[in-house]
Amino acid sequence: MMMSKVPDQDRRLRRFLIGLNVATYGLDGEYLGSDEAEIIYLAFVVYDCQQDKLIDTFESFVQPVDLNKVNWEHLKQRLVDENEVKNANKLADVIAQLESKLSDALKLNNGGGFGDAFLKNALFVTYGQTPLRQCLHPEAANKGINLSEPYWQFCDLRKEYCQVFNNSQPVNSLKEIFNESCSGNENECSFQSITADVSKAIIHLVKEASKRSKFHPFSFFLFNYI
Repeated sequence: MMMSKVPDQDRRLRRFLIGLNVATYGLDGEYLGSDEAEIIYLAFVVYDCQQDKLIDTFESFVQPVDLNKVNWEHLKQRLVDENEVKNANKLADVIAQLESKLSDALKLNNGGGFGDAFLKNALFVTYGQTPLRQCLHPEAANKGINLSEPYWQFCDLRKEYCQVFNNSQPVNSLKEIFNESCSGNENECSFQSITADVSKAIIHLVKEASKRSKFHPFSFFLFNYI
């Protein structure tokens, strides 16, 4: 694993930011994926840096292989409808469906996959490193799902917040990034509301970065590699 600052010339090629939200039926936050609970929700938030606007949000529940391990009472606290999970597609199919919608949204004619055009124009953005490193990648490997190259590098919103605002203090919540007070326990919020917060955080950081940089709004951002 490594983190590297990418040259500004390369950063200017990254037009689209893909906010990624992943949720399992188990632990959240820093512990997401550590209990090997399966993914039951996946979302992509698409932001166009060139037009400075949110394009769309693509999300889906995911049916885990072993439904007997799911604590449905716990998920009710997250406003999850049991039937939506039970009737959802498996992870491999959900990833394929969301990628297809994503490709259409980015207007990439690459045969249904990401391809070179996606690699040059988009970058995944997460809150923390657990969604990809500790959750999606391990589960995909266990299920024989091959994740394409875009999933192997990403930006961590927490690190970007510190970079943009030249702040060494750690971010304690997603809402803190876009200056909104947190009411109650974030772990009791719905998956959809957290996805909405990811989009707000991206929009806020891009706008703040553009005020502080003479280059592309994302010239501040650091890339992380799986």
